Amino acid sequence: MPNSVAPTHETLSFVLTLLGFSLVGLGIMIHKDRVRRAGGGLLLGVGSAGITIAWDRWSARTGKHMSVRALRHGRKQPLNAEEKRALQAHIGQLIAGAVALW
Repeated sequence: MPNSVAPTHETLSFVLTLLGFSLVGLGIMIHKDRVRRAGGGLLLGVGSAGITIAWDRWSARTGKHMSVRALRHGRKQPLNAEEKRALQAHIGQLIAGAVALW
């Protein structure tokens, strides 16, 4: 039976994303820039942390752990499906956070 429990960092990312979007929505509804910006900052932080985790996993597979030199060897070890989904989700969080902070 496969393990059906998500890793802790994925669960934490999900909860913090919901909290960030909730704060952004609440800030917009009650016209409070401070609340909206707090949510945007949270989304920005979660997005950048998630991209870092995806970079960590992928660069470790290339043999150049957390190095820019991993980009040179990236063609030999392309991103797998899980890493692509993580990058898509966390780039979306970065964009949403930047828009909310605007």
